[in-house]
Amino acid sequence: MSNVYYYRPMSPESRDAADKLREEFAKAQGTVHQHMIEQRERQKAKPKRTPPVAGVRQYLATEAKHAVHGPAPAEVIEERIRACMSCVGRVEIYNGIADSGGVGFCTKCGCPANQRSQLSVKLTLAGVACPLGKFKAVQGTGGNVGTAIEAAKGVVTSVVSQLRRLL
Repeated sequence: MSNVYYYRPMSPESRDAADKLREEFAKAQGTVHQHMIEQRERQKAKPKRTPPVAGVRQYLATEAKHAVHGPAPAEVIEERIRACMSCVGRVEIYNGIADSGGVGFCTKCGCPANQRSQLSVKLTLAGVACPLGKFKAVQGTGGNVGTAIEAAKGVVTSVVSQLRRLL
């Protein structure tokens, strides 16, 4: 025995109501889809937190590059400052410390708040790259004894500030 289905035409009012429901559903589905795309893009834009050991290694490599190759060129520093000043990840005061150079601190890189992590200092280091991809590491303008001493002092002050924070 087979099932028999009968077709009953819809009234014009019912058809309009069904069309309106379909449109609302499609609109809502599109909104949800767009929301999912935006959420995925935000997740991609979030910097991946560097494990502490990798962060220390990266910091030491940046200071070593500064010691050997010197600071970033002046025009690169200016471009970096412009990029940072318009970034939502920049703050004026970080963990109660203000940047003496007035640029602020990056909250996206994972660096602790200390003298060397001030953007006015950090952006001069040729080996620094933006965690959000706004700028990359560059070749320095030439290292000398002064840059080597500056880098060594930077490492010492960073280590001392971290020890103070931990103790």
